Amino acid sequence: MANYCTNYVTLYGNQEDLKTIDERFSRYSEFDYFTNFCEMVLGKPISEDNFDGYQYGTKWWELDIVDLGDGSLNIQGCSAWNPPLQLIAEITKVFNVRAEGDYYESGNNFAGIYVAENGVLTDTEMTCFEYDLTEDRGYTIERLIADINDGTISHDYAKDKCKQLLTEDEWNEVLTETKNK
Repeated sequence: MANYCTNYVTLYGNQEDLKTIDERFSRYSEFDYFTNFCEMVLGKPISEDNFDGYQYGTKWWELDIVDLGDGSLNIQGCSAWNPPLQLIAEITKVFNVRAEGDYYESGNNFAGIYVAENGVLTDTEMTCFEYDLTEDRGYTIERLIADINDGTISHDYAKDKCKQLLTEDEWNEVLTETKNK
């Protein structure tokens, strides 16, 4: 069974292109293979061999929400193992849109933030802990303290993997608040 990678992407740009992408994404359930779905979204001929690999970054993407707004299209859902970054980059090459998104896969401890425009993808991959620090630093440190205190992670692990990502004051807070000094 694949690890689930959560994905969030917002496409910004031409309303007509966004509407076309929205309409094509709404057809996801019509396809047995992710590769064929991607080909349809990108306006490419559908492969006859039904190749079902990772050509577009992942093997499948369960689309939970597709929300078309004024000048933006929000898409989220879980994919298998990896985010569909190649698909997103290709979309920005084919359509007049810019993509901003993020992904999170805790099973293999990676996450990332990316931007794609004109087919060029800039992906900043990081650990889940690093990502959590970017989202809510205070809460992430509180969770680290709780995880050490309840034995979910060891103090040595936190020292090896987390300390270098924290300021001296933050690490001192972790030391002060944990029973495993």
